[in-house]
Amino acid sequence: MISVVGYENQNNVIYYVVQFENTVLQKRFSQFEELHQSLLPYFPLPNLPPKQYVTVLIGKSIEQLEKRQKALDIYIKELYKNPRIVKSYQFQQFLGLAQTIQMIYEFEGVSQPIKDFTINFDMGLMLVLGSEKKSVPSIFNKVNQNSQALGTLECWLQKEEVFKKEWTHSFIKQTSCFHHLENTVVIGFIDGSLTLFLLNQQNEIASFKEYNQHSSKVLAVHLINGCLCSISESEFKVFSMNKNDFLINQSLRDLNGMLISDEKAYVYDQVGIIYVYDLHNQKMSLLLKFETQLENIKGITKSNNKLYSVNQNGIIQILETDTYTVLQKGKGKVQSKEISNSESRQVIYIGNKDGSVTAHDSSDFSSLFIINAHINSVSKIRNFENENLLITAGEDRYIRAWRLPNILISDGSKQSSLKQQY
Repeated sequence: MISVVGYENQNNVIYYVVQFENTVLQKRFSQFEELHQSLLPYFPLPNLPPKQYVTVLIGKSIEQLEKRQKALDIYIKELYKNPRIVKSYQFQQFLGLAQTIQMIYEFEGVSQPIKDFTINFDMGLMLVLGSEKKSVPSIFNKVNQNSQALGTLECWLQKEEVFKKEWTHSFIKQTSCFHHLENTVVIGFIDGSLTLFLLNQQNEIASFKEYNQHSSKVLAVHLINGCLCSISESEFKVFSMNKNDFLINQSLRDLNGMLISDEKAYVYDQVGIIYVYDLHNQKMSLLLKFETQLENIKGITKSNNKLYSVNQNGIIQILETDTYTVLQKGKGKVQSKEISNSESRQVIYIGNKDGSVTAHDSSDFSSLFIINAHINSVSKIRNFENENLLITAGEDRYIRAWRLPNILISDGSKQSSLKQQY
């Protein structure tokens, strides 16, 4: 149980005494305000006692202090009735019980704001896609085509347990997305084109080929079964490189993104419709479409038979993919940009525009912890199942690895050598 049992005056500074189980804490009223504000975006809350403005000379009367102490006691007990609030990172931090999220490694020296990255510890390989946010005027481009890079692909190799940049390939147009599969990399551009790179055994570019797939910005691209899957705002296409022909060439409206998983394509639009395509064989086709009632989806991810999605307002939704029914729906942080999940830990990770990463319990969406990972928007999150490692990338040109609290790892999970890489 928790109670605010009294108050103390220390050099004219009032501390309220909070007793939680066998622990006694001293909290200023401003700390209750901070707790309230940090919980407000995620939970319905009782009213916090109002702030009273008094002069330094007069101060607060004993009656006022006792009245506030009793009001804070009612407030904190109301919070404690909600188990989701109690186990949230914000409440645990207030009690001094929140575990520290430690940054254990930082990849420094990326040349442009990061759009995406992939990392393979077994191969000792990391690929980073960069893009400047704004194009330079076309007249300037004609004069400086060789010097003005609007997009980059960087290769980082692990040498003596440290990743170092090996090479950078520059583009005179902005990149938008990419996918890496074995020795093949495909990059999408804002002009609608794709470029396919083949890497040799030394992870150097051996050859490349360009494809003019779309008339507008490529939003997502994926390699599967010898095919290039890609979407723009108005098209979903699957191009067979062996047949040199389109297996799917579908005109749609207001598309936002795409996920490829278990040989299915999940293509979603701005109004919350998800189109599911079968990519299993040469007779690729639309299986079904369904409405999620979740507008402006910013990202989706899939694990087993669950589809996790988040929209720009921070609404998180879990769908069951056998019947495509909504299992759960909860509230995250406003202006979400990216989503990832860990099935074994039952945790959903959300990357946000303000540079933070919020972790939520997938069973009830309670906030587990917050990482202030970057100074501006998070562009990508990658977590390692059965590990306590999360790697984030941001538009601030940094890639950072974070040690997660061990409490999040399910019983019996094994720690591999990944965390020893640093």
